Amino acid sequence: MSNFAPLSSCDVENLESLALFRNLISSARRMLESRDMHALANQFRTIRFNFGLFKTFFESIRINVPDFTSESGFEHTVVTLFQASFFESHIMAVRRLIDSPEYVPKRRVYSIPTLLSVIEDNIDIFTRENYVCYDGLRFEENELPSEALKSIWSDRQLQFDILSERKDRKRSDKLSIKVVSGLKKKIEKLEKVRYYANKYYAHASDPTNRDTSTSRNNITLSEMEEHLNIIQNTLIGCGKLVNTFLVLELTYYPGNLIENWDRGFITNETIIPVLNYWDDLRARIRKDLAVSREIGQRNWE
Repeated sequence: MSNFAPLSSCDVENLESLALFRNLISSARRMLESRDMHALANQFRTIRFNFGLFKTFFESIRINVPDFTSESGFEHTVVTLFQASFFESHIMAVRRLIDSPEYVPKRRVYSIPTLLSVIEDNIDIFTRENYVCYDGLRFEENELPSEALKSIWSDRQLQFDILSERKDRKRSDKLSIKVVSGLKKKIEKLEKVRYYANKYYAHASDPTNRDTSTSRNNITLSEMEEHLNIIQNTLIGCGKLVNTFLVLELTYYPGNLIENWDRGFITNETIIPVLNYWDDLRARIRKDLAVSREIGQRNWE
């Protein structure tokens, strides 16, 4: 808000509407892109990066040891654990991005449907004059003093032509509900993720409550990739609604994450204490199970 020109100096006919618009887009931009780890762009970047790293890791196994033999460096059960852990964290992370909006303030979440719901509920203040002039830009091009400002003016007018589905450029033009509905329909394509997360990860669903079709009970890597593309396009669309450009690719990578994958991290000298640790852990589990069985038998006697 501090970067905006004084409200009284803005070239709009309805200052009250502009004040509401400024508050809304400021809030929406924080939800979209900020230092908050839950900002939608940050959530997406983390999901996309982890997905790429996961695919690279398993591609390295496929290239080197396709049948997961003992020569792969990892026992098959360990590899399966890596895979299952990633799938669960990925599906739940995507579900968070597409969580349904909550209207009780204490239960409000950062999600794409939340953002779209807020915009839809306030669509009347998404007028062309507010969109073009919210930060002090003049509505008429001939009133602008520089080519740089005229370029910004042109970009906003062209963008609102698309958002309003109108090209006659009246101050009263409004954001088309069809545009918002179109973005919501994109997210609806991810219903399978919500279903899968709710039935298998967020809750231990009774089998009678599950869809028996295989198509809803399996999610492939190619589907995951498609889901991420849908989310990316939707987030970019959301950014256009509040006149902000999103860069959804990671701009910083923490070094070469593939480096040293050709080296084992356990040596012949350190393998013995690791094996001892594993044996001790198994022994404690067996002991605990034996005690539980003994207590159970006493209770039944």
